[in-house]
Amino acid sequence: MIPLLRDPMFDAMAVAMMSGLILATCLTLFIVPVLYTLFFNIHPDREQKPAAAPLNTPVIPQEQPVTPNVEAK
Repeated sequence: MIPLLRDPMFDAMAVAMMSGLILATCLTLFIVPVLYTLFFNIHPDREQKPAAAPLNTPVIPQEQPVTPNVEAK
């Protein structure tokens, strides 16, 4: 965009495109995350709960203790 600033025909278009890109970048990096935290009520000072296991994780049963099969005589 900067080379277009030297050309009198494309000067206004180059300024408009550069300012639009700068504005969109600032919105994406700063304003959108702030609005997200406000709308979803996220507070960074709260303790984080450990994440639960996904629902499709298979449950592995625990091994049962082996008892000897002793018959009384």
